[in-house]
Amino acid sequence: RQFESENKLPQVPYQIIQTGIASNDTSGDVEWDMDTQESSGMAGNLKELLVYDASSLSDTDLIPAFNRYITDDQAVAASASFGGCETLEYLSGAMQIYDTMYSQMAAQGQTQFASSGDSGSACGVVGLTNGVPLSGAPGAVEYPASSAYVMGAGGTSLV
Repeated sequence: RQFESENKLPQVPYQIIQTGIASNDTSGDVEWDMDTQESSGMAGNLKELLVYDASSLSDTDLIPAFNRYITDDQAVAASASFGGCETLEYLSGAMQIYDTMYSQMAAQGQTQFASSGDSGSACGVVGLTNGVPLSGAPGAVEYPASSAYVMGAGGTSLV
């Protein structure tokens, strides 16, 4: 809640909805902290944050989390600060599964926001030695931000 305090934003109440086995995995904490705290500055009438907490960032854990969000049908918008190369998501079959879910969300009036990535107009490639994103593959874009059912967001400075 540090961002909210430093920027004099309301500390919106939140509810954590566990969608899998609780995990000590902290790999997504920085992105999730940013999404949840900065959303209170962008959504003026925000009353509550519903945090659907998956066990990990793997498709096998994320898909049930999205399905729970869709079934609950309580929120009008969702943020997912993750993505992968569109081509790889297509080849793995994950894109078809996610697009089915995203189209259901859209049909229910729920908007999905997703990060367009950190590599400009290229798809990020993780470095082999230290995990730092390299320049990426030109012309490849991040999915789910590239989905017709998702609002891609990127290149934004909020402070």
